[in-house]
Amino acid sequence: MNNFNLEYQYQMFLQRVGLSESQMPADQRREIKIAFMAAMGQMLMICVNDLNSFKNPLVTEAVPYMSDQIKEFFANQIDHAEKEKHRGSTNKMN
Repeated sequence: MNNFNLEYQYQMFLQRVGLSESQMPADQRREIKIAFMAAMGQMLMICVNDLNSFKNPLVTEAVPYMSDQIKEFFANQIDHAEKEKHRGSTNKMN
């Protein structure tokens, strides 16, 4: 299911647009990946809800697989933000 692995697709996207994670600052990497995942989620919803192109049996595996990746990515982003917020408030106390 490599074609449906969003990390793989993200790396392919970076290649297509001529970006390299190793040459980007951390905040830029994070924001680009957030934008990519948000766009993938929206496209997935358009395809599922609005297009009649999902008659292929593989869809029953691919759509939940990609959807789960998007949910996991944003859950991790929220967790990361909460940790950063907590770390920032702890530093202010010291």
